Amino acid sequence: MGLLLFLAMLSPPSFREIYQHAQDAFVEGRFADAVTLLAGLPEEESRRAAPYNLRALALSELGRYDEA
Repeated sequence: MGLLLFLAMLSPPSFREIYQHAQDAFVEGRFADAVTLLAGLPEEESRRAAPYNLRALALSELGRYDEA
């Protein structure tokens, strides 16, 4: 295994990766997983429009309207 591959495996997932996994979970109907994934974003990233909206949609699908 190359050093760069090894280091890439150690680095935390990027915003784009986490958001994409959350989007995939939402499309697959795994709304709780989407919320959990989005909760793992750093605070400054979680306030961006796309994850904020996706979280609200997932919470709505779960019937958690007061949190959405």
